[in-house]
Amino acid sequence: MSYELLISCVVHHNVIWHINTGLFSSGFGFNAPNNDELVFNNTLYGNLNDISTVDACGEMENPWAGSNFFNNIFEKSFPMNSGAQVHNNYEGSEPGFENAKELDFGLKENSPCIDAGVQFSPYTDGFTGKAPDINVVNLAST
Repeated sequence: MSYELLISCVVHHNVIWHINTGLFSSGFGFNAPNNDELVFNNTLYGNLNDISTVDACGEMENPWAGSNFFNNIFEKSFPMNSGAQVHNNYEGSEPGFENAKELDFGLKENSPCIDAGVQFSPYTDGFTGKAPDINVVNLAST
């Protein structure tokens, strides 16, 4: 697979849980940045790493350059290079899930993630409330 296939991807509305790494960028022998990715409204929970970058050859200057991360729930914080836009995400272990141990990642009514997202048309069109929720689905649509 050519690394060019990883440029300008859209990753949205996923629940990624209990794996080694949720999102991964690798530069094994290539200068393979994940340029211009849109990563939004995802929930990453119980992973060893939520986002990871491996640059085995020292050739990746800004692996997520031009990428946008918004309205995501990340259980673990992660270092992000200066080329990425990271906004309106939740980082931490208390996003207010209904019952994560039973894989119910819906939000409780008092969750800090409700109405805390950013509107990004057309992807967040149809939200209810003051703003889109930070999560896979909007509370009112569950």
